[in-house]
Parts: sequence; C-alpha cells; structure tokens
Amino acid sequence: MIIGMYVGIATVGIFVWWYTMAETGDGHTLVTFEQLSTWSQCPNWKDFKVNNFVEGMDLSAAPCEYFT
Repeated sequence: MIIGMYVGIATVGIFVWWYTMAETGDGHTLVTFEQLSTWSQCPNWKDFKVNNFVEGMDLSAAPCEYFT
C-alpha cells in the first residue's frame, strides 16, 4: 500500500508540474494550478488561449480541448 501511494502521488505530482511549471521547449501552454484544478469550468474563463503545440490540432477555436 505504501508503494502504491508513493507511485500515485508521484504520478499526479509530475502531471501537475508539467502543466503548471515545465518549460520543456515543446511549446505547451502553462496554466495555473487553479485553472488545472477547475478545468471543467474552462468554457466560463475569459480570454483563455493555448499554443497549438500538437501537430494537426487547431486549439484556437476551442481552447478548452487542451485539457481533453
């Protein structure tokens, strides 16, 4: 159980770090922790824009698809 908790915390921690702080050079948009934790409310955010870092995806029309 201890190892499972460690793996779970490490996985979620790396996920949060990548979305909020990782400037890895791949061009992904950094978001705040508040935005990440309330991503389901994205359609209500004003002026939310993301970089099109995934080839073949145009996120300018629907930036909330960044989280899905």
